[in-house]
Amino acid sequence: RVTQAPGRLVYPCSGGPATATFGLSRFVGEVSPRGDVDLLIQTGFDFTDRCHWTTKQRILGRLGEPAWSYEYREEPDPGQSGCARGCTATASVRVSVP
Repeated sequence: RVTQAPGRLVYPCSGGPATATFGLSRFVGEVSPRGDVDLLIQTGFDFTDRCHWTTKQRILGRLGEPAWSYEYREEPDPGQSGCARGCTATASVRVSVP
């Protein structure tokens, strides 16, 4: 959901609810009064193994830092059998102020 295209983070100056939009994808979370950022998007999809899967993608960082962490995790929904193995990935998100 996070690509090389720029995204946009919106939050109150004193901290509180936050959103980051990358194209059609919208991460939601919070910015703490100290500037800690925690954003999440969760999606679902049907896979060729005939299982329904959930993805969780999280962005963590701190305002003023030039790079934040990104984590991708996918797993089949509970109660299913015969599902493929899930995967995880990590990356960094470059942050700049216009």
